Amino acid sequence: MSVESRFLGIDVTAGNRPYAYAVVENALVGQQPGEWITGITELGWIEAGPDSVDNVIRLVGRVKPQAVAIDCPSGLPQGLSVACCLAEPATCQHQMTGVWRNRVQTMRIAEHEVRALGIKLYFTNKNSCPSWKELVVSIYPMWDRLDHCGYRLGENLIETYPFGIWRRLFPNSKFAWRGGVKNDSYDAVLCAVAAEMHSRGESQSYGVACEGCIVLSRQGAEGPMGRGRT
Repeated sequence: MSVESRFLGIDVTAGNRPYAYAVVENALVGQQPGEWITGITELGWIEAGPDSVDNVIRLVGRVKPQAVAIDCPSGLPQGLSVACCLAEPATCQHQMTGVWRNRVQTMRIAEHEVRALGIKLYFTNKNSCPSWKELVVSIYPMWDRLDHCGYRLGENLIETYPFGIWRRLFPNSKFAWRGGVKNDSYDAVLCAVAAEMHSRGESQSYGVACEGCIVLSRQGAEGPMGRGRT
C-alpha cells in the first residue's frame, strides 16, 4: 500500500553513476523563479550497475509512495524494438512507423511534442548517442517491474523531464540550481514534484501511450502546487 501524500522522484543516469532520488510530501514551489522547494522529506542515492533495477524496486518497497516519477524513456518510437534497435551500432532493419505533422516521426511523438514547446531534450531512436541508448536499455525492465508492484504507467507511475517541469513552472526564468544539492538531486526533486502534480490533476501528458508519454506540469496551474507560476 502507498503512503498518502508521499511522492517519489528518481533521476537515472548511464554508466555506474548512482541514481538520485527524492521524496516529497505536500511540496510547494517557491513564489518566485529560482526559489527552492519545500516539502522534501528525503534525498538519497541508488547504487547503479547490474543491480540498479533491483535497487529501485527495493527503494519503492521501502518508501511506498503514492506515485512515482522517473526521468527516463518509458517506451520506444513505433516500429522500433529495444532488443535490437538500441544496439551500438544498430544493424537491424526496423524503421519508425509513426507520423508527426504528416511526416514519418524521427523520435518519439512525446519528444516531438515537447520540443515543439521550445523545450530541448534528448531524442530516442537508432541514432541516439551511445550513452542515451545504454541508459534506456539498462532501465527498460524497471517499468514492467514497477507494474508488477502495482504502479501503472500513466496513473501512479509516470515518465517526466525535470528541465521541462521547471520550464513549465517558470517559463521566463533562468534554469538555476538551488538548495545546496547536486544537480542530479535537484532533478530528482523536480521528478517528485511532477508525481505530486500528476496526482493532483495539475499535469499534462505529451505523446502516445504505446511509445511512452512525457508528463509535465500544466503551465499556469492553479492550486497548492501551482501558485505563482505565471
